[in-house]
Amino acid sequence: KGIYEAMSLGLPVITTQEAGSVVRHGKDGYLIKASDALSLREAMKKLKAEPGRIRSMGMAAKSYIGRFTWERYGQEVIKIYRTV
Repeated sequence: KGIYEAMSLGLPVITTQEAGSVVRHGKDGYLIKASDALSLREAMKKLKAEPGRIRSMGMAAKSYIGRFTWERYGQEVIKIYRTV
């Protein structure tokens, strides 16, 4: 839940595949391997070194996350039930 909220506020996210997020690596955040402190450090360094990257990734995150509404979620669930 926190990932979606951060993205909706225009913040880039650093997370793992296991978190089940919709973050697109390099576009609106970074996907790193779980328990990989070096990858986490590198992602944080990239954002710190380029503040413009924070803004551009944040804008991309905010734009992209807008697609994930409760209405769309419901439609997708109904689609799945119909195929089962």
